[in-house]
Amino acid sequence: MTRAWYLGLLALLLVAMSASLLLGYRQVSPLALLSWSQDAVLRHLILEYRLPRMLIAPLCGAALAVAGGLLQSLTRNPLAAPDVLGVNAAASCSVVLALYLWPELALGWLNLLAFVSALLMTQLLLWLVGPQGERHSLLRLPLLGTVLAMLFSALTQTLITLDPSTQDQALSWLTGNIAGRSLLQLLAAFPLWLLAGVLLWRLWRQLDLFYLGDSQIRTLGQDPLTLRRQGVVVASLLVAGVVAVIGPLGFVGLLVPRMARRLAAEGHRHWLPLAAVLGALLLTLADLLARFICYPEDIPAGVVTALLGGPLFLYLLYRQRGGIHDVR
Repeated sequence: MTRAWYLGLLALLLVAMSASLLLGYRQVSPLALLSWSQDAVLRHLILEYRLPRMLIAPLCGAALAVAGGLLQSLTRNPLAAPDVLGVNAAASCSVVLALYLWPELALGWLNLLAFVSALLMTQLLLWLVGPQGERHSLLRLPLLGTVLAMLFSALTQTLITLDPSTQDQALSWLTGNIAGRSLLQLLAAFPLWLLAGVLLWRLWRQLDLFYLGDSQIRTLGQDPLTLRRQGVVVASLLVAGVVAVIGPLGFVGLLVPRMARRLAAEGHRHWLPLAAVLGALLLTLADLLARFICYPEDIPAGVVTALLGGPLFLYLLYRQRGGIHDVR
């Protein structure tokens, strides 16, 4: 992919973010936006609703896409993603459990719980599948993740049933809803993403080693287990931030990295930034569609990504019906 394609996608993302600020139940013209500080109602609409959505959607979309790409590379499994492996479900369950036990728990603690749960879930999966790179391990990984995700989802639903007073709020959050989220929630998750970015920058040059396999990595003097653990920490930080802000959201981390690999040159430094841009664009567009599918009512953006991603995921499974192949 040429630099012109990157610039075009970035321009499209900026257009989508601008549309996110202007479009919705109440349409805002660009001229009215210039004088928003003089209109109390418009100022409240922009600061409390539109601006948070305009920022949260692309940031969460980029974080999910990068996390999914990392998990696919680290496990060498093209079907690995935070939702498929149950990482979203584990983080969500911990947050719902914390809210059930301590309803007034601060956002910082919720973010920490989501990160620890995502990290433990990923480490548990890597331990259960055994040695990486074996064919049976590649096949078992999404199956184990799906089973564990079902267990965590069942526990989450049980907690919601036991506490009807928070049922509506929890159900709205569990569907990946961007509407109603605040800048405070975004700021609380930002340290997780910032730390993930720093760690990813330090790990950047070693990521391409996973194309070779564990034995070749050891031959080059690197420890694949250490590198994999570092990558898992980065992916867990990214997922935890997203879950803490908008809840679990599927298919972005699964499909976007595969799209980026097809469009960009081989190598993480080429396709991983593209995955971030595509993830940001996809979730921003999904949030825009969520405002108009059942207009004037909003539906969760997670519903839109599921409606779009479900058929694409089935097509992906159809393409891979001959077997699970390594990520190359």
